[in-house]
Amino acid sequence: SQGWGHMTTSFADVGKTPPEGFGARLRRAAERKSVGPIPDIIADKRLRFPCVWKYQDRVRWCYKHTWTEVFVAVVIGANFLTNIVEATFDPHKDKHQEVFAVFELVFNIVFTIELAINMYASWFAPFWKSGWNVFDFLVVTIGLLTTFEVPLPGPFTLLRMMRAFRVFRLFKRVPSLKKIMDSLGKAVPGVINAFIIQI
Repeated sequence: SQGWGHMTTSFADVGKTPPEGFGARLRRAAERKSVGPIPDIIADKRLRFPCVWKYQDRVRWCYKHTWTEVFVAVVIGANFLTNIVEATFDPHKDKHQEVFAVFELVFNIVFTIELAINMYASWFAPFWKSGWNVFDFLVVTIGLLTTFEVPLPGPFTLLRMMRAFRVFRLFKRVPSLKKIMDSLGKAVPGVINAFIIQI
């Protein structure tokens, strides 16, 4: 019946350290999954608001988990298929609008929750430094504006068409597709320069 103090002494005697806690294990697992080290700005933020950010490591690890990635990818794919079915069987949106409105609401709720979790796990600077996260934020925001039927002035109504680009969020989830898009993005400036020279 020896206490923890004796155990600590025993570890020190043999040149070892006490077992690490659950938070430390989550941190190491997250870093192995390329989440990256915790920036100093986040550490300072946690010191100021410990009750708010104490679960951030766990949430980040869960959000980056493979099963979470697969679930979100399946939802994005299901949303894309639903849009195809709607465009095929109800192109004028006058026959089954109530049914597809329910699907749209469900997808918007799921995407909003996913975005909120991502923002909490990566807040603040790490989230906005990712172009994919900014794209997610814009697409989800436009989806919410459409769901709540917020009136948009003039040409801003065209922003509602960005809901069709939800499927491109798969590129962030699938590493091979993400590499292709990143490579294309890096090649665009060179292509533009070549086009200008040809002119």
